[in-house]
Amino acid sequence: MSALALPRGDWLLIAGAAVLLTVAYPPFHLFFPSFVCLIPVIWLIQRGASDPRPLRRHLVQGYWYGFFSSGLVLYWMVFALWRLTRLSLLGYLATIVVLAAYASVMFALTGWIQRRSRVSPIIVFPVLWTSVEWLVGHQGDIHFPWLGLGTSLTGFPTAIQVAEVIGARGVTLLLAAANTALAFAWLERRNARRVTVLLGTVAAGLSAALGYGLVREATVDMRPLGNVTVLQPNVQYDKKRDRTLHDSIVRSTIELSAIAAERTSPQLLVWPESALPDYLFRHEEWERLIAAHVAQSGVPIVTGGLDVVWLEREDEYDYYNSAFLFDATRDGGRRPVYHKRYLVPLAAVGGWGSSMRSSSDNSAS
Repeated sequence: MSALALPRGDWLLIAGAAVLLTVAYPPFHLFFPSFVCLIPVIWLIQRGASDPRPLRRHLVQGYWYGFFSSGLVLYWMVFALWRLTRLSLLGYLATIVVLAAYASVMFALTGWIQRRSRVSPIIVFPVLWTSVEWLVGHQGDIHFPWLGLGTSLTGFPTAIQVAEVIGARGVTLLLAAANTALAFAWLERRNARRVTVLLGTVAAGLSAALGYGLVREATVDMRPLGNVTVLQPNVQYDKKRDRTLHDSIVRSTIELSAIAAERTSPQLLVWPESALPDYLFRHEEWERLIAAHVAQSGVPIVTGGLDVVWLEREDEYDYYNSAFLFDATRDGGRRPVYHKRYLVPLAAVGGWGSSMRSSSDNSAS
């Protein structure tokens, strides 16, 4: 384990960086951490540059930073998916190991470029951070397109109106650059002129982004499109897997929908993902009941459920986590189905897959 050992000061910076990144995301969703969460990262890389073996130091620093920061940010994977599959823990560990490897390479590249060229880390690090973020959003079944520093500010819409011009990755790039500039402002604090330039640039950039946001929000014509009611039935996971309860679950949800429609007068009623506890094609009565309710209430319903697309061979099919729209303008009938293409690893792909396939095979026989 000595190959993965680090000085105590590095561990403190890793811990601080991991915590700051975590509180920038929900459920904490704080504003300030997005602008400072990478400062300890820059300090780590600069500390590693003075090591006799800087490449080894940066690789280890990056690995442990990626491991702990990803582990904290993605903590919910285990808790949310444990009841679906015990493999969630394995998937969680595999995910953070992969993300740790990315961080390790990013640290090493930043240090290597800094040693081999005159390009400022204020340019190099934000570009590499944003590149890794893009990669994390496009890595197959364990991609996280929403796990970006730019999206950490979604709770503060004024600050991210500029995203309509530069995109979420552009916001990430600016935040990473601001973090890097602030980190070097502290490291070079004895150079008053340099500090003034760095802090002034960050302040000007933040002021410009906020100013754009204020102007944009003031000029957007906001009009209410309608009242949407979201219905969340309180059905335990184990009961959803009990086929003897399926019909009563659907009927109870329809009854709750009638109450919700009467109390809130919505233009759209939304049921959650997997509100329908089984494949819809196996339960024509469910479709008739929902269609009749929609036709009577005049309120369309969007509901999550399971759908199958049969392929050319009779015994081959694709199954999807889907959304169904029951439209009041069509006598309650449903329109074409939306199929979710990107599923949660292990849970939606592995945890549900075998049970759904078994269910469909039984019905086909």
